[in-house]
Amino acid sequence: MGKTPAPAKATPKTATSSSSSKPKPFSTLLEVYTRDDSTRESRKISPEEARLKKDRQYTLLTGLPLKPYFERRTVRTQVAENIWTFEQPQGFFNVTTPIRMTVIRLADGRLWVHAPVAATRECRRLLDELGGEVAYIILPTTAFEHKVFVSGFARAYPKAKVWVCPGQWAWPINLPPPFRVDGYLTDDDDSSRSRKPMPWANEIEQLLLQPPCIGIGPANEVVFFHRPTKTLLVTDLIVFIDGQSPSPVVDIPDLLKASYDDPDAVPRNTPLPPNTEANRRKGWARMALQILFLGTSPPSLPPSLPPSLLHHLHLYAE
Repeated sequence: MGKTPAPAKATPKTATSSSSSKPKPFSTLLEVYTRDDSTRESRKISPEEARLKKDRQYTLLTGLPLKPYFERRTVRTQVAENIWTFEQPQGFFNVTTPIRMTVIRLADGRLWVHAPVAATRECRRLLDELGGEVAYIILPTTAFEHKVFVSGFARAYPKAKVWVCPGQWAWPINLPPPFRVDGYLTDDDDSSRSRKPMPWANEIEQLLLQPPCIGIGPANEVVFFHRPTKTLLVTDLIVFIDGQSPSPVVDIPDLLKASYDDPDAVPRNTPLPPNTEANRRKGWARMALQILFLGTSPPSLPPSLPPSLLHHLHLYAE
């Protein structure tokens, strides 16, 4: 009987610096935008779900990992007389948090829109249901994640006047805002310039906050106080996180995925943890911790604020 020849030994290959080993930022970005989330259940959707999916379509490709990239749900809530909030999901890597637009019906019936969100068909329908013309679009901050929605909103409501916080900037080239600007927001008691009061001054007070610049651009913000309802409107100055439950716009699969002890170490196609209240709250608590990590600490208020506004800031912060 002949001897079976031994299998040939594999010749080890010497590692070479090829183009495949070089970083490919474009390919990586394309994968982030186009890959499917394997943790979500794949099933046939109903005609109503298909309609909602279409109404929630909105493409947001900024070069940054601001999710969702193609679809955003909107939840409208009335929080006071003539005041409504519109919440949508805003994701950054493995963190999802609500981003909020506030709408006030002025005494003349027109609408004042604070910090617009994505102008999806669903969002516009919920806004139009309130009745009244959208008269003002307010960009109260210099933060990129808020200004990115102004262009689409201004196109959806071309008759509205766009008022923005001073100090807008861009990086790496400091270009002007990519949308029409009808006016800049300043302090109500700003006597350094001769100008007419804001059109809403009889109902809404405002104050411009300009903290020291510690990053690549200003972090200015304008805060507002609605006199009829004694409601304070801030953007990033004050953060309140409910430890009991997240906003309904945060998807349950995202909460469950965040409940892993180490979400980044979990292999793809691994089943999600059980959909229990404990796991949802655990996932939300971990997301909230990361959200707060991106903010400033400890919180402080400029000593130059008027006593009346300081009182309201402390009141709402508590």
